[in-house]
Amino acid sequence: MKELARTYIKYGVPSDLASKYEQLALSASSFRALSKTLLKQNYMLNDNEIEIVKNYLNRQPIPSDIIQKLLENNNFTCCCCSGAKSDSYIIHHIVKYEESQDNSYENLAVLCPNDHDLAHRGTGLTNSLTGDQIRKEKEKWEQLVKVRRLVAASPAELKIFYLSIPRYQEISKEIERLKSIISDKEDVASMSMAALKAERENNEVKITRLVDEKNNLELQIKSLIGKLAHFQPDQHTSLYNTGLNLFLTGDINGALEALSEIELDSQLEEIIDAHNTVYKSLKGNIDSRLLRVNLLFINGNKQQACFFGGETLKICEELCDKHPELLSKLAFCFERIGSLYYCSNYIDEAEVLFQSGLNLCRYLIDNNDPSITPLIPDFLHNLGTIYYSRNELGEAKEFLESSLYWYRDLYDMYSGFEKLSTNPLADSLVKNYVNLSVTYQALNLTTEALDAIKEADKLKNGLPNPDVNSAYQVELNSRYLSSKASVLLKSGNACEAGNNFKNLILTLEEQAKANPKKHTRELVNTYLEMCAALFMKDIGKTETETETETETETETETETETETETETETETETETEMTYYCHLAMQKAKELISIEPEGDPSPLAYALMYNTLNNMHKGTISSSDFENLEKANLLVTNLKPDEGDQNLRGGIRILNELIQKVPK
Repeated sequence: MKELARTYIKYGVPSDLASKYEQLALSASSFRALSKTLLKQNYMLNDNEIEIVKNYLNRQPIPSDIIQKLLENNNFTCCCCSGAKSDSYIIHHIVKYEESQDNSYENLAVLCPNDHDLAHRGTGLTNSLTGDQIRKEKEKWEQLVKVRRLVAASPAELKIFYLSIPRYQEISKEIERLKSIISDKEDVASMSMAALKAERENNEVKITRLVDEKNNLELQIKSLIGKLAHFQPDQHTSLYNTGLNLFLTGDINGALEALSEIELDSQLEEIIDAHNTVYKSLKGNIDSRLLRVNLLFINGNKQQACFFGGETLKICEELCDKHPELLSKLAFCFERIGSLYYCSNYIDEAEVLFQSGLNLCRYLIDNNDPSITPLIPDFLHNLGTIYYSRNELGEAKEFLESSLYWYRDLYDMYSGFEKLSTNPLADSLVKNYVNLSVTYQALNLTTEALDAIKEADKLKNGLPNPDVNSAYQVELNSRYLSSKASVLLKSGNACEAGNNFKNLILTLEEQAKANPKKHTRELVNTYLEMCAALFMKDIGKTETETETETETETETETETETETETETETETETETEMTYYCHLAMQKAKELISIEPEGDPSPLAYALMYNTLNNMHKGTISSSDFENLEKANLLVTNLKPDEGDQNLRGGIRILNELIQKVPK
């Protein structure tokens, strides 16, 4: 819309007429000055249209900044019908302009022509819109526009929103302050080198923790935004909407104040007295409490979030005693608060809630309430994850296989719905296959692990392109690549395993740019597995060449020379790759030791062993390799029998025997 049309909009002229006059090149000043006769003759306008528009043009124009704010907040769409009746809009004065001359934002609303007519009908008519109705619809629609805009926000727009969150601002400022201290050279002369080093390391540890908290805060905010994707104001209480509005403006403290325990308890008492709307309102109060839990967690108050989550669960259980119809809501609470406990590292408490939720779901299924069916595989999968984290692999396998059964059934059911563009169970099913593959690997069930990864492959290849940059998709893809590469390596397919390790390395290195220390251990382990894949690939190639050597003796001399050149090039390329990844593994392993001086030194021992093995393979053994192997042996010797990797101890012993045969 150009300036000419925008001028008409300022006076309240409908947008479709403003666009029409723009095409006719009829300015507002000309419209005001020309007579009816000339307007009809020159522009083919009718009497009624001329009279209405001239009346609009006699008003004071609405300030441009108010118009822009109003139209943006309403998405240039009618607030009463959400654009269902017409794409055209009119800026409507809720209290008539003739009575108020009020051009303030509060007295203006965006309406379509149809609803504008309803607003100007007499208040006694049944089919009309009152001022109060328009205000309420405007408030609800503007909130919905904010939510939808945030859900669809780009990374740059999300970054701006993050910076409106007080805790996020505090973390960012503290990180910059600590970085400034580290880079400040003025006080170096007044401090000993030991004190300077200690202070620097202390500040780096603080920065790492703050960066972790900042990244976690972003994930929690994105998670909450994702939950708002299908938000509808009419489905929530005014208290919930107030808290949400304050969150959307970045005022989390204001939102927490609005959702204070006093306010929530007061609302709860009012709800219990209102018997005609008990069920819907009670659910809304629980939703508001769960929203407060999310906001506390996002604001960095994990303990408060867990405590209030537990209180919310108690209230929900008490309400279910009087209102059994809320049991499905209680099952949902078990999953949400159990996940909160798990993320807060309260594993035992999380297990209790997941098991309670699973038992409740089974009870509801037995009593003909299938609405909670999608929660069953979530509980089973969560329990499997908990058992895996405790190294209780048999139980983990049992639960993950059970969740897979449910996920597959639900996936097949959703696949039958033609209206769904994507299957909502697809990501969950891929994640289940990946976790099951990891569990099978830990149990040395290589065939089953490979089959699980193949099923995950089929699903991923059939999915539309997801938002690959989202934190959830990056994590899921990393776990998928890691599991696939490991199981391929165990099954002997070193070449394909190496390709997947390379893709995983690219992903991890990209993540490490934002937070280097967080991904150091995962990176060094992946570099080491890449070394293992390359060695296995080379061994397999050598065995193949030996088996086919006698079959190629009858070939021509020219062909033999060509094959020799090709083989030499391939060998050189593999040797270069092995040297490259051995070097990276050594570098990262040393970095890991400096970050975690009390941690497991096995990665460094592996790196030393692989570098020695690589030099043996190339025929470039030197005295430094003997020293490196002694260092590796010393690292694992100091470990207790139940610590580290038993295979590593055996590998160092065998390599030590081999290297002793090489002349020093």
